Amino acid sequence: MIPVHDTLNAYHFVPISETLKDNLVGKKEFSISILKGHLDTLIKPGMETINVNWEYKGEEFSSICVVNKGGSIVYENLMSNVFTFSFKTSMNIIDHQAFHGKVVALDSYSEPPPTSSIQFYFSDSAYLNSFWGNQVAYAFINIVGTGSIVGGKNSITSYTTSGQHVADAGYSSDAKVSVTSFVPGTNGSFQYNYGVMTSANGGGLTLGYTGSSFTMPAGASSGRCGSGYVTPAMFH
Repeated sequence: MIPVHDTLNAYHFVPISETLKDNLVGKKEFSISILKGHLDTLIKPGMETINVNWEYKGEEFSSICVVNKGGSIVYENLMSNVFTFSFKTSMNIIDHQAFHGKVVALDSYSEPPPTSSIQFYFSDSAYLNSFWGNQVAYAFINIVGTGSIVGGKNSITSYTTSGQHVADAGYSSDAKVSVTSFVPGTNGSFQYNYGVMTSANGGGLTLGYTGSSFTMPAGASSGRCGSGYVTPAMFH
């Protein structure tokens, strides 16, 4: 038995063979090849197995659980394949954070620094958590625009963008952001595209790009792509 996700954070349990049937197309499919590759990275010599007994909707069944000699669980079909997803979006919340992980995109433009600074801030992120609540994949982007007040009017002077993603073995994440146009000044503006993605369907998945926007890959478990148009009135 494995969990099959119906919608975000909602799932039911089915035998592995059932996940390959047509009636589950479009839902979280279970790939034997992905599982084998994932287990190859987890299972090491000296680990042990135990039988776990379950009861689900009146039906009793058992599963094999791989454990360390100390008793901590390494892998079990049900507990290791239940995930929770969450998103967080912020705009104009000036919060300079110390980021940890892999920075995958960095872009900037600036004119001479203003004497009176105003800012625009946007961020978006996607998280993937295991059954145990630990984070197994994470993607984050942020965009910071800096401006000044000129003659009583907001004026755009610079921007910076960054993205980062971190994923455990057997999972994927990606984060990308780009500014497609930038005009400084009181009548200025800039436009951006971004994408954040996490996946429980193996490693190596990345966001696509059409030339004008980012796209989600087949097999992504969560995430989104978007764009924005920023004007001086949006700076504070």
